[in-house]
Amino acid sequence: EAAEQFRAAIDLSRHHPDAKQRTDGANAWMHLVRMETGNDPGQAFALAETARSLYPDHKAIALAWAGAAFANGMGDAVAPLLEDLLMIDAERFCDPLVAYDKRIFGEWAADLLGAVHARAGRFDEAAKWYTRAAESVFDAEPYRRKAQAFAALADGGSRNVPTG
Repeated sequence: EAAEQFRAAIDLSRHHPDAKQRTDGANAWMHLVRMETGNDPGQAFALAETARSLYPDHKAIALAWAGAAFANGMGDAVAPLLEDLLMIDAERFCDPLVAYDKRIFGEWAADLLGAVHARAGRFDEAAKWYTRAAESVFDAEPYRRKAQAFAALADGGSRNVPTG
């Protein structure tokens, strides 16, 4: 039912005369992509490609595309996009039509970039990006643990890895 409602919202926004209302359709695309990523990563990526073609400058769509691409084994292809998101100053960035969650430009992009490097066996880079994610959140412990674990792997296991 949710997918059906997201598609209805997409259809409504697509032809709306108001630019803000058309842009709001990106939220439906984003949620549809995220929902499908857990169900059918191939379908999620196809949806993300379409959404990205419709909203090429939308930062949340870009992050949703990166998540879908990662789920389809294309991690290295998303790294430059994630690095670009991390270069944006969330405190100063302004889009006249979209209010973004600041975590797109910090925690979420750094977390996914950490996973990209971890999957590729670049444990030192994974540790670096999980540390960056930890720096941008109140409850940083999960990211600190990931950073420590990957730093230990990068050192050949010579560091103590936290458990739990």
